[in-house]
Amino acid sequence: MATSTENKIRKLSIAQLLVGSFALTYYVLLGLMVAALLFFNRFLLDAGHYDNGLKIIQSNSLVMVLALMMLLIVGTIAGLLLFMFQKPKGLLLFVISAVILMFIQANFGGLEGWQKFAVELLLMFLLLALPQKYRKNSENRVEYPQ
Repeated sequence: MATSTENKIRKLSIAQLLVGSFALTYYVLLGLMVAALLFFNRFLLDAGHYDNGLKIIQSNSLVMVLALMMLLIVGTIAGLLLFMFQKPKGLLLFVISAVILMFIQANFGGLEGWQKFAVELLLMFLLLALPQKYRKNSENRVEYPQ
């Protein structure tokens, strides 16, 4: 017998389910990486110190930036989960958190790794475009046998 949460997930289209699952996987892995950086931030500071002889970033500011990034990643994951459960505020929470997270990444990390920004923008645009497209087409919905 299907529960109410299973029924809400079943209303997602295949495209929404695939893009949402990929975005959820991406942000969970990014969150694990930032959590590891928070845990091992001393090694990161030491590597920066030996690289150019100057401490560019202080320990407290590094921890604050990483903690803010972790908070925003949790916000994006919560927004994605709310989106997948068809809550109206989920997509808004995801977009706001992801845009602020991209700004912080560009501000502190530079634009050398532009691929991460391309992936995040693609996920954001797909998640913004899919609900309007598939709201009208009910034949593209995922239907599971009971």
